[in-house]
Amino acid sequence: MNRKETLRVVGMLDKGSPLGRQYEANKNDSKFFRHTEFYSVKQALEWLKALRYSDVRILQTIFHEPEEITALEPVKEGYGEGFFVVLSAQKE
Repeated sequence: MNRKETLRVVGMLDKGSPLGRQYEANKNDSKFFRHTEFYSVKQALEWLKALRYSDVRILQTIFHEPEEITALEPVKEGYGEGFFVVLSAQKE
């Protein structure tokens, strides 16, 4: 039997990060974010689990206010600190 694997990659602004909470709190004052629905990484992980994805990998970056960034931000495993998170997951 030939099984295909599906890889999904999601990039998101993490509602649960410190900067994400700030954006959520002030989104009504923003022309860009006013109609945006922010989601937490935990919610995205719940959706991936419900859809039976596995082998989830999570990376995060952007640890400072965007206007304070003067160099490339590091990329770290996990979530909760970085504003921008990338999740990858596979499904057979």
